Amino acid sequence: MERTFAIIKPDAMRNGKSEDIMRDVHNAGFTVLRQSVVTLSAEKASQFYEEHKGKPFYDGLVSFMTSGPITVIVLEKHQAIADWRKLLGPTNTEKAKAEDPSSIRAKYGTDGTQNACHGSDSTASAAREISIFFPDIAATTSNMTPAEVQKYLETLVVPVLTEALADMCLQKPADPFKWLAMYLLEHNPRGSTKLEFADAVVSVLKTGDYFGEIALLTNKPRQVTVRCKTDCVLLMLDRDAFNRLCGPLFEIMKRNIDSYQKFASSLLEAGQSDAAEVANAALTVAAIDDVQDEHLESASDPNAAAAAAAASNKRRTAGRSKAVFVAPLEVEASWTPPVFEKSEKQMSELNQLLQKSVLLKNLDSVAKTTVVLALQSREVASGSNIITQGEAGDLFYILGLGTAKAFIKKGDDEPNCVKDYVPGDTFGELALLHGEPRAATVTATSDCLVWGLDRDTFRRIMMQAGTAESSLRDGFIEKIPILASLEKYERFKIQEALIQQTFKAGDAVIQEGDTGNAFYIIKSGTLECTKKVVRI
Repeated sequence: MERTFAIIKPDAMRNGKSEDIMRDVHNAGFTVLRQSVVTLSAEKASQFYEEHKGKPFYDGLVSFMTSGPITVIVLEKHQAIADWRKLLGPTNTEKAKAEDPSSIRAKYGTDGTQNACHGSDSTASAAREISIFFPDIAATTSNMTPAEVQKYLETLVVPVLTEALADMCLQKPADPFKWLAMYLLEHNPRGSTKLEFADAVVSVLKTGDYFGEIALLTNKPRQVTVRCKTDCVLLMLDRDAFNRLCGPLFEIMKRNIDSYQKFASSLLEAGQSDAAEVANAALTVAAIDDVQDEHLESASDPNAAAAAAAASNKRRTAGRSKAVFVAPLEVEASWTPPVFEKSEKQMSELNQLLQKSVLLKNLDSVAKTTVVLALQSREVASGSNIITQGEAGDLFYILGLGTAKAFIKKGDDEPNCVKDYVPGDTFGELALLHGEPRAATVTATSDCLVWGLDRDTFRRIMMQAGTAESSLRDGFIEKIPILASLEKYERFKIQEALIQQTFKAGDAVIQEGDTGNAFYIIKSGTLECTKKVVRI
């Protein structure tokens, strides 16, 4: 004989259907071993539905089950679990009415949650649920001997588990538990079980929101599918660009760990296993003078890692200087931009270079032509400074030929290299945009040809066009917790790495289970995050 656990839920109790349900129970040949009317506390309901914590329907389910009296019952019968589930019918009442109109849920239920009754779905579930309400009742009447138990396991269970574990070791799935569960369902020697899945909406994202950073930082599969509800414009930071920044971003993430508490252990594990990769990443933002050494020293010790991150943050904050703003530029109405003659080849090459600058690439054709004509060339010998930290800015630069490096000096420390420049890179814009002294020194590391845009032309053009896009991106970045402590120079470097992408309504931006390869900020539009859940 087998035992199972049943509940007559609050909706059926309120509607006076408990006697009708018990009549159906007896008519189906069940023996009622124990029956009691109780009102669930929130604590008891949470214990009973513990396996559903975190699911979208969990809070509503607990609220419903504590809304009034219920009847808890222990039933006994040969194949009690399967027969009781069959008598109940499909979980959703509307489906039950269509497919099994004589079932309990079809006759007495309302919807997927208020569906009159509950029934255990397995021997293990029945044992757990019976023990919660009736700890003095055994979950089974089995009287198998140890030899019979061993024979049962060796005949039916061990062969399938052995094959499953061997196959899993070969495939090395990211989520071995989920993989094993699916394998066992598909290779059940008594017939495969087909699960019904549904897409549960877990959140809705709008302009200014962001997603995708957790999978990038922890190398874990995407936890949700993100799909566009409307046409969307997104700003994307791809994996290559992210990896160039991951050293400082990893430290920033640890300093803001309270914002991501549920991922804390994953981040620390990632820090330990990927220490060499992080330490060797190209560090491309400012104020990271000794992060590399700290990360290497603390990688094997989580406590040391946390202490090093805190110390780095303290130095970072202490080392900041207040912005010194220069007087705003006055541009007379009669002003005309300068023109420096160029060949058609130079014009074409400069137009291509403009497309690499976040400030300049979105200018209209007239503004771009004005900028290209106003650019003046300058040759810089290897070892010479193109701009110097702390000086007033007078030109915005595009590197045409050669290579250069950016250095930031703090106090009495040696200058720290924070960026390598190659042809097409730009620098000097912050001093002109924000009226601040140069934030870094840029030194030619080979003979260079640079193109400079004078401050008057820069302000006249940029304050009308490109600055709007830059300010928009900066506002988005400033609101992201993992990037909140970045300085303007650092945020600007992330702005430059962002790539604008457009998606149509219905497009999936990321898919649950896929490997993360991009981080997104929503510039415009609405997206929906969904997660696959098993219908119950």
